[in-house]
Amino acid sequence: RNCYGMAFHPVTGGLFAGDNEGMEAGTGFEMLDELNFIVEGKNFEWGAAAGSIPGSQVGFAFWESLTQTVTPTAIAWHLGEDFTTPEAESLLLTTYNDHRLRQFLMTGPARADIRDESEFAQLVVSPDNNHPIDVLVDDETDDIYVSLLSGIYVIRRIE
Repeated sequence: RNCYGMAFHPVTGGLFAGDNEGMEAGTGFEMLDELNFIVEGKNFEWGAAAGSIPGSQVGFAFWESLTQTVTPTAIAWHLGEDFTTPEAESLLLTTYNDHRLRQFLMTGPARADIRDESEFAQLVVSPDNNHPIDVLVDDETDDIYVSLLSGIYVIRRIE
């Protein structure tokens, strides 16, 4: 598996990671990407043959790409009440293949329950192959920084 991005929740300390499963070699079969809530002592089927890990030892994948490999590249938490939404904390995810910044409104004690999923931004990728690779939230200003191969861009609320 290819884990490109991880983020700790700034209040609970929970660890969240993206899992880029990509293509299964030689089959042409696209595997689904995941977001995982990392729990100590669990295996997320990384490096294991399918079905070889007992169910009680498999960790918690709380999201899977449904139709295509999207290649998660970065994760960041957004706790600001003024920018994304006042009702819930947001987990932001950049995806390389479809050039998006996705927003997951998260709830529950560990913040591992998705209340809503939406496209926060569709990134313009000109020139070709200008994909998103990182995301960062400035807790003081509430600005969101997205790094593409061509540069770093800021998403800022305009009042």
